[in-house]
Amino acid sequence: LSEMLMVELTGFLGMDFVSQFDNMVLDYKEKTIEFNQMDFKPDYVIPLKNINPRLEIELSIVSNEKHIAGKCLVDTGAYQSVFSNNDIVISNDWNCASGFKFPTPNGEQTFNLYAGIEVSCEGIIDFGEQVMMLNQDISHTYDYVLGANILSQYKCCFNIKDNFEAMPRELKARSHTLVEYDDIWYEANYEFATSLVAWKLAEIRYTYG
Repeated sequence: LSEMLMVELTGFLGMDFVSQFDNMVLDYKEKTIEFNQMDFKPDYVIPLKNINPRLEIELSIVSNEKHIAGKCLVDTGAYQSVFSNNDIVISNDWNCASGFKFPTPNGEQTFNLYAGIEVSCEGIIDFGEQVMMLNQDISHTYDYVLGANILSQYKCCFNIKDNFEAMPRELKARSHTLVEYDDIWYEANYEFATSLVAWKLAEIRYTYG
């Protein structure tokens, strides 16, 4: 993965780790990550639609003076923010720069970048005009990806605890690690309980053959 992304990696901090804390504060400028920062005072509060297995919000871009809202992945590891609807490009006169190469889990790929896209979030915050990349491969899951080119302009606090408590019970079940969940597995719906068992069996097979 380090070779494909062209970044030296020794591991990932996933939601199984992050969800143990009340919040996570990401400061791109200072290059720091802090947990359980109780004195954080936000200028804007964006509700998280989901925290498991990924952080999701609602994002919109302006196309022909209309806000096109959609499901957005908050990806702190993505170099560039992304949109997936090619039809929007046809109906707008955004400045385009083609042929940019970016590392992806599938290796280096070429994408087009579009400048001057107005980006906002649920009427809460206006990110202004931004550069976004067209990637239709994400369309089956997300409409947008909010990446580091926008996130790095802010000090971001992800309030895991409050959003976790507001989730349905079955989604809470998926947010627990296996160790934490062993004693309360019966609270989950059947499909989630069995998926945890399958996950555990897969882990055992991978570890011990």
